[in-house]
Parts: sequence; C-alpha cells; structure tokens
Amino acid sequence: MPILVAVWIGVFLERVPARRELRHGQQRHGQQRCSQVAVSGRISELILSYREIHPSTSSMTRFPIRRTGGSGTARGLSVMPAMTSNETEDFLAEPGRLLRVGTVDPSGMPSVVPIWFIHEDGRLLFTPRARSGWLAHLRFNPNICCTIDEADPPMRKFVAKGRVQVLHDLGEDDAWRDEYRRITMRYVPESFGDAYLNDTTDEPRVLLALPLANASIATWRMPFGPGENPLNVWAKRYYHDGR
Repeated sequence: MPILVAVWIGVFLERVPARRELRHGQQRHGQQRCSQVAVSGRISELILSYREIHPSTSSMTRFPIRRTGGSGTARGLSVMPAMTSNETEDFLAEPGRLLRVGTVDPSGMPSVVPIWFIHEDGRLLFTPRARSGWLAHLRFNPNICCTIDEADPPMRKFVAKGRVQVLHDLGEDDAWRDEYRRITMRYVPESFGDAYLNDTTDEPRVLLALPLANASIATWRMPFGPGENPLNVWAKRYYHDGR
C-alpha cells in the first residue's frame, strides 16, 4: 500500500507542471485571441467610419487575405495605396488642415512648426512673419520637408521635400495682401479673419512657395476602399519576408 501511494503521488507531481503549462497555454491563447478580436474590431470600426465619410464604399464587404505557411502572419495582396492626383488635389484644398514645415537651423538642429497654407497653381504658399525663427532657418538653408495629415479615416498623408522660393520679401506686403487673405480664410470665420488682418496689417511678412513640380512627394492612405485589404498598412519595403 505505501508503494502504491508513493507511485500515485509521483504521477500526480509529474502531471501538476504539465497541467499548469496547459492552463497557462490556454490563458496565453485566450489573450492572443482577445488581442486578435480587438484588432479585428478596430479595423471594422475604422472601415465603418470611413464608409460614413465616403458612402460610395458601402458595397465593400470582404477583403482577400492569405496566410503564410508557418507564421500565420496575414499577407495582403497589394501594397498600401497612394492617393491619386485628384485625391491629392482635394486633400490639399480642404480648409483647416495645417502644414507642418521642417527646417534646420545653422547649428544643424531641426525644427518643425505647424502653419497655415494654401495650394495654388501647383505650389504650396505660406507666410512666415518677420521675426519667425524658421524664416531665419530658411534664409540659411532653403531646403524643407513638410507634411499634411489627418487622424480620422482614411488617414491620408502627404509629404513633400524641396527648396522654397521667396515670392515676396519683407516690405512687399501690399503686393500680395489678397493672397494672404485667402490663406487666412481657410482657417477662421470671415468676420474674425478681417479683424485679424486689420490688426496685423503693419506687421511685415514674407510669402514663400514650394513648387510641387520640383519637389519629392509621397502620399498614402489606409486601404479601406472597395476590394482593398485593410491589413496593407505598410509599404512593401518595410517587410523582411519578401512579400
């Protein structure tokens, strides 16, 4: 009898770690499953939000997704889509969007400032004040990198790198006040805009332009359109598995 008890105890002790590992494995699987459900739910939420903004995509139902042989990682059938020329034009024309301008000062320190702008005649037009620090940066180095983006679906993004041109320097404000008014009215109500312009009419500004024809431009958006795979959120070059 003592021998049988000892054997039973030994078998029990051997099975306890195995049961614990099984239970932990089940817990990990459950956590992974919850994570997958959360991600799937977030994708569905973004798609629904996109459909509300763009009703023409309401017929979109299923997305072609295939799996890799062993890792189980989802692979898309195409890369993250860029915006078309018309989509880019529409995006740049939307009022209220800020242009984030990246410059470098004489010491090599980068700087980024969000500013007002307008897109006209294939150029981004923007206006530093006489005492703007980033105007001094551009006097030293006229190369810039600027971005425009949005947080809501379809999460469009625009990046342009190029060399700015001075269209009107300090002291030439009277020659381009109409252009500055058009820039201002993209961001504030007309009544406030006119009051703001009158209040600062004696403050000198510079009108700068970034010609997009001579700039390096990249655009992209989330793949929420008809027939697009919503998991194609990276450009092809970022993947290491040859996709």
